[in-house]
Amino acid sequence: MERRPVNTAEPPSPSWQLPERPDPDLWDEPAMRAALAGHDIAAVYRTLQQCGYSQQRIGILTGQSQPQVSQITHHGRRIQSYVLLAHISQGLAIPPCYMGLGWCTRQNTGKGGSFT
Repeated sequence: MERRPVNTAEPPSPSWQLPERPDPDLWDEPAMRAALAGHDIAAVYRTLQQCGYSQQRIGILTGQSQPQVSQITHHGRRIQSYVLLAHISQGLAIPPCYMGLGWCTRQNTGKGGSFT
């Protein structure tokens, strides 16, 4: 049985890795805070698209398909499910208290302060 040489090169970065999350300062913008408080996810997704996020990328982060993101963005589909709102909040690293999903403290420093 012939032995093959072991490949010692580092494997390429997998293409399925989650894309980078949005800048935390985005959530502190007044218009964004209003959209989050009102569960206006269409406005949130449109803002993310203006920041360069594709519907596919948003879907990967939030656990949704691109067609679902499109339905929300372009057809105003309202999100009423607590579970889905929690997935969106977690996937985009939105402080849950900004969406009324829980209590948390947040240092509004304008520099992406931490939340707990």
